[in-house]
Amino acid sequence: MKVLYLFLEKIGLDPMKHGIVTLATIAEIDGEVHSKNEFQMAPFPADEFDPYILKRNGLTEEEVQAYPDPITVFRGEILPLLDNHIDLEDGNDKFIIAGNHVIFDVYFLERLFLRCEEFTFGNYFDGQTVDLYSILHFFKFRRDFGMLNYNLPTVAEYFEVPLESPTPMNNVTAIRGILRKIREGMKWEELVVE
Repeated sequence: MKVLYLFLEKIGLDPMKHGIVTLATIAEIDGEVHSKNEFQMAPFPADEFDPYILKRNGLTEEEVQAYPDPITVFRGEILPLLDNHIDLEDGNDKFIIAGNHVIFDVYFLERLFLRCEEFTFGNYFDGQTVDLYSILHFFKFRRDFGMLNYNLPTVAEYFEVPLESPTPMNNVTAIRGILRKIREGMKWEELVVE
């Protein structure tokens, strides 16, 4: 199984108006890490900036506008990474995308493909996703397990997964660690703090 864990930093919350400025990925094949990458890219010229999101992410307009051109990063770094792991001749060889609030990130990533005039998103990625946030809500639906909130630092602490400073790479590493703990056999009772 091929899983691409991802974490995005964006300049807003609407994929039609805002862009990705940092994309952190961990490519896992059959449980083994094959690559860890972090890509920074400037917004597209028409992108709008949400001041609240910039401040929350500790970014400034000037800082992210100095990042490399997004099309150059996409074509020169992101697509080659995907091509290195996916055989486009095999229609079943695709990544499952995993993350936190991942469907939201999928919208942004798919929009990046389209903005770069690349129409092969579905050739690289399976329609299935693994979303940590949804899994946690299922646990809560089944039985409240005492988590104060679902912010990544809180979740990482609850599952005893290290999360150093909240950088994109540290965040995606923590997401992978939490999902692996869940996937690799934690029993429901182990998730519940009495």
